[in-house]
This record gives sequence, structure tokens and C-alpha cells, in this order.
Amino acid sequence: MVLFMPILILAVPIFDTMFVTLMRSVNSRKVFQGGKDHLSHRMVVLGLSEKKTVAALYSVGMVFGAISILSMFVSMAVTGILLLLVVISLVYFAVFLGKVKVYGQEELNHLKKKNGSVVLNTIVFHKRRILEVGVDFILICLAYISANLLRYEGILTVDSQDIIIKSLPVILIVKYLVFFKFGIYRGMWRYVSVMDLVNIFKAVSFASIASAIMILFIWRFHGFSRTVFIIDWLMLFLFISGSRVLERVYKEIFDQASLAGKKVLIYGAGDAGEFVLREIKNNKLLHYEPVGFLDDDEEKTGHRIHGVPVLGSRKDMERIIKTREINEVIIAMPKASRYVIEDIIGCCNSLDVKYKKISDILPK
Repeated sequence: MVLFMPILILAVPIFDTMFVTLMRSVNSRKVFQGGKDHLSHRMVVLGLSEKKTVAALYSVGMVFGAISILSMFVSMAVTGILLLLVVISLVYFAVFLGKVKVYGQEELNHLKKKNGSVVLNTIVFHKRRILEVGVDFILICLAYISANLLRYEGILTVDSQDIIIKSLPVILIVKYLVFFKFGIYRGMWRYVSVMDLVNIFKAVSFASIASAIMILFIWRFHGFSRTVFIIDWLMLFLFISGSRVLERVYKEIFDQASLAGKKVLIYGAGDAGEFVLREIKNNKLLHYEPVGFLDDDEEKTGHRIHGVPVLGSRKDMERIIKTREINEVIIAMPKASRYVIEDIIGCCNSLDVKYKKISDILPK
């Protein structure tokens, strides 16, 4: 307990050291040699400025500092739950940053020939599901313990602790079986969608019901609170869905930060425009920075698509191009009339701004 607060305050450098040690071991590099492969270096490679990188790392340090201060006012159980959730977020962040290429391919090939294959490399990069299963083990336990803490207002008696200990193995087995049945461990979470979250909701709901039935069958709910299982269902859905969304969140944040190049205006705030925006964010070789959308439907003005605003309609086009210093306009209106297309092209030509149609930026 004496070392608890200093460890939390120094969490960022400790985590960075562990991350670099692991990544260098995976890539057959000497652990103690210098290199630009720390957390900060990888964040800069992804497009974050040095100031924003420092601010981000300071923010993480402040979160751990806040937890260390909070530990003086709340129970160790609550502190432990918060700490584990933050650590899990950092683990997924490490996995995300671990994919950033900071070593030259020739150097890697040379080191692998020299040192041989590394078993750890296989575990980290080809056994991602092991990590997910392990994290879910922690999340299932945290959800169940959190539910009991909330139900009993933060105080767990000896009887409550005994009930948790004897029932948790059953709950773990049932929920894992349901999760595997629903294909929770087959998703590519950097592309997580609403349908993935719906599937997680179904899996968690079915798992919670099945767990309650097993508890009823084995112990007849003697000593158990039914409210705990409702809270556990809600907490587990938040934890599991949150862990799956994390990689997508990290990707979106760094994609937005790394967008630089020609300032582009997308004409069409519909499905085609949204598709163009996703292609711009996913394909850095386009070197586009989306400034905003235009759309003939004025009701869309002021709304946002993936964080990019709808700035106005066709009548605002000339003003927006001038004030926003637009370099290029992408026409993403496949069903627009010939008159509308010619009007847009005419405006671009009069302002000496390049234009492209949606077909011009799609991968061939």
C-alpha cells in the first residue's frame, strides 16, 4: 500500500518501459539499445503533433494520479476496479500502437535470421483472441463484483464475499460458452459496427439469463440478490462493448489527427459522401484534409458526419471555397442531374479550384 501511490504516479514511464521491452523482444532487438520506438515516437508517426503527444501522455498520467488520490477516499475494491479498467484501456492502446511500423524491414529480416524466430511474436500478433479471452475474464469478474458493490452500497459482508467466490466460476463458464456461441471472438474490432454491438448485446443478455438460470438451478437463489444480476447485465454490456470499441476509437482519433494535405470539400452529404469521407480517412495516400460537406438539402446544414460538418448548400459554395481556402471539390452525388453537376463544375472553374467525381478517388 505504501508503494501504491508512487507506482500510479509513475504509471506512464513504467508502462512505456514495459511496452518497449515487449516490442523489442518480439522483434528480436536488444532491449537496452536506443531507438525511436517508444509510445511517444509511435504516436508522432501516426500523425499526432509533438505537443499533442506530450499532452496525451500527461493526461494519462493525470488519470492515474487521480486514481491514487481517490484511493484515499474510497475502498480498495472500487479503486481496484477503476484501475483495472484504465489498465485494460492502456493494453488495447499498446496493441494499437504495436502495429505501427517503426523498424525497417531489412533490419527486422536481419535480426530474425540472426536470432531465430521468437515464440512471443506468434503469441502477440497471431493469437489476438487469447488477449480478448483474457480481458473478458477480467471484465466478467469486474462486472459481477461491481454489481454486488452497487447493490450493497459499496460494502461486501463476509457472506456476500462467499457468495461471489462460489458463484463466479459458474458465471464465468456459462458466459464464455455463450460468447463463443455468438461469435464474440471472431470480430475485427477496428471495423466495429452497430450490428457488432447488437450481437454483443444479444450475447451478454443471453449469457446473463443463462447465468441466472444456473444459479437458480444450483442454489435456488438462496442468499442471492436478483438485482445483482440486472446490474451485472448492464455493467457487462458496457464493459464488453466498450473494450471492443476501443480500437475503433483510437483509430478514429489518430486518423483525424493525421489528416493533412489538400483541403477538400465534399459535395453531397448522403451515403456516397459518407463513403468518400471514410475512404479519405482510411487512405492516407490521397493526402486530403476534409473540411466539410455541402448538400442541396438545407436541413442537413449544421449537422456532422463522422465529425465533419455540413457547411451549407450550393448557394454557399463560392463563399465557403473562398473563406475555407478549399483546394479541391469532390462531387459525391451519383444521382444528381446533369444541370446540377455542370453548375458545380462551373463554380469550381470560375474559382480556379480543382474538382473530382466520386469515381476518381475510389480504388481501382
